[in-house]
Amino acid sequence: MPRYMTVQMTRDHSYRDRELRAGETVELPRRDAALLVAGRKARKVREVAVAPPPPAASSPPIDERIALRAEYEQVLGKAPFMGWSADLLREKIAAAKAESES
Repeated sequence: MPRYMTVQMTRDHSYRDRELRAGETVELPRRDAALLVAGRKARKVREVAVAPPPPAASSPPIDERIALRAEYEQVLGKAPFMGWSADLLREKIAAAKAESES
C-alpha cells in the first residue's frame, strides 16, 4: 500500500510549517491526508489509469489463432484449449497429421 496520498485542498489550512491554499494539490503521508479528508479540508485526487502498452509485435494476430483453432477442430475432431498459442496449435496439428498418415 502506498505510503503517500495525493489530495487537493478544499480550504486553506496550515500544515506543519507551510500554508496550503484551497485548490492546491499536494502529496502527503497517508495518515495526514486521511485526517484532512475526514475534516473536509481536502479531497482525494483520483489517479488516472494508464493504459497498458500494446502487445508485442511477435504475438500473432488473433485472426490467425481463430483459423488455427478451426483447423485443429477439423483435423482432430475436438475443440482446442483456448489458451494455446499459435505455435502450439501448429505443432499439435502437424503431429496429428503425421500420426494420421502413418
